[in-house]
Amino acid sequence: MTFDINCEYSHDVDGYPVLDVHVEDKHGSVVLPVHVKTITTMDNPKTRKGEGKGYMTIGVPLSPHKTSGEGNACTNATKTCIRNCLDVQGIGSIFKRIHAYRAAKTWLYYNRRALFYDMVLQDIERAARKAKRDNVKLACRPNMFSDIAHERSREGIKFLERVPRECQLYDYTKHHYRFDNFNRLDEFGYHLTYSHAEKRESITDDILNRGHNVAVVFNHQNDDFPTSWRNHPVISGDDSDLRFLDRSGGYVIGLRMKYATLDSAHDMIRSGFAVTVPGCTPLVEA
Repeated sequence: MTFDINCEYSHDVDGYPVLDVHVEDKHGSVVLPVHVKTITTMDNPKTRKGEGKGYMTIGVPLSPHKTSGEGNACTNATKTCIRNCLDVQGIGSIFKRIHAYRAAKTWLYYNRRALFYDMVLQDIERAARKAKRDNVKLACRPNMFSDIAHERSREGIKFLERVPRECQLYDYTKHHYRFDNFNRLDEFGYHLTYSHAEKRESITDDILNRGHNVAVVFNHQNDDFPTSWRNHPVISGDDSDLRFLDRSGGYVIGLRMKYATLDSAHDMIRSGFAVTVPGCTPLVEA
């Protein structure tokens, strides 16, 4: 499922923008008014798995790649990644309003960046108070469907400096250059896991050999997962989304392939985005 999205600024209410978001798919089009009052969400099945490990997780759901019509939020995405993004899987393949809200938040990032970061910080501080009341720890994933290097902008650095240290930041990223500043990001409490993609084995090898972990999508059933890949041990990443709790030192974080249709599964397998290891039972036959 693909969506054509366009955001038009309407007016402000209480200092927060109201946007008219035009969303069109093969079933028709609709214009939805969106009043952007919060940025983060806790309503994500993968991040909610962290509750069993004593973490409350919030995330920033923006529109991936160029889908918001405002900019490119995933500048290092591969073609297969773009075609099979999780943004349009699950309920994201059905409800236009979900994409309207994600697009409106993305509009805010590109057009009112200081306000965007202020709002994310307010959400984190609010969540931190709730986490303290509930006697759990707080984690925040600044990129749920996007891949923005927040440390590359002046506003982003100011945001990272202001995040309460009791909040653990983490992300997956396809930007290998971000690992050149890994120590600095670690000072901000911002953990990164590199995300492998098709035809980037040399980059993946470099990241692994430098002692950083790499997430890899595998076309394998849970009961027959590979134990190693490219001479590095594989550990499961499906138990939770809390990558900062993984063992460090060049581990492959195995993620079972998720797909909306068999066509998309075969696309990921053929391109190499989803890795099939000989000797293991595949989830989907190539």
